[in-house]
Amino acid sequence: MTIATSSPGTERAGTQVTHDVAEKIRRLKAPDEITMEPILISALGATAELDRSGFFQHTLCLTDLVQ
Repeated sequence: MTIATSSPGTERAGTQVTHDVAEKIRRLKAPDEITMEPILISALGATAELDRSGFFQHTLCLTDLVQ
């Protein structure tokens, strides 16, 4: 199951978004046989710290979608 989240276009997405997504995943209470794959869609991309965390399976910036 893919869990997507987006960040506002005012700044790059930071590590706080991982806590928000982890909470969403926890609340879903999916069966153990379901794999969760978080992805981030962001207007300005992610901070270097968030990229290094490896939390998201994929990070898409809006510029990636128009190239």
